[in-house]
Amino acid sequence: MIIIVSVGLPGSGKGILSDTAQSIGIRVVSMGDTVRDYHDLSDKRMNIGEFADSERSKYGKAIWAERVMDGVEDDIIFVDGCRSIEELGVLRSYGRVYIICVHTLSNIRYDRLVSRARDDSPRSIMEFDERDRREKEYGVEQLMEIADFVINNDGTPESSRNEAERILRSIIDKI
Repeated sequence: MIIIVSVGLPGSGKGILSDTAQSIGIRVVSMGDTVRDYHDLSDKRMNIGEFADSERSKYGKAIWAERVMDGVEDDIIFVDGCRSIEELGVLRSYGRVYIICVHTLSNIRYDRLVSRARDDSPRSIMEFDERDRREKEYGVEQLMEIADFVINNDGTPESSRNEAERILRSIIDKI
């Protein structure tokens, strides 16, 4: 199995990668969507971040990778939003992993997250900084450093989509 993984801080534009992967026929699974799906089935006294951390404490740091890969049998898959070396280890147990890092300036990421207006969107720069701190504690920066490919997503969505497609097709061509 070929597993293409996106990494990046919240609001970096990992969605452009997953949308592009889907548009060229690659099945996409999302760590964040998996967390939100499980959160929807749980006691709502915790916010999504607290819930995700609680599950990691109970079941181990790689629980979200285990859950996102449960039942996956595709030859090639795109995993949106890996956050830790432990999660990467689980993904590697399924096959060859390619890591694509999406990098974006902090002020752009903040504006994107606020405009999403989701339950987990920051209501202040302090909340944004706290979320970044939490992501970094998980180990996302380590994954960003070992990425096979990097997309700078400070420009236009079109240029980022073109770069994403170029990278994805170069991986597919290796199969």
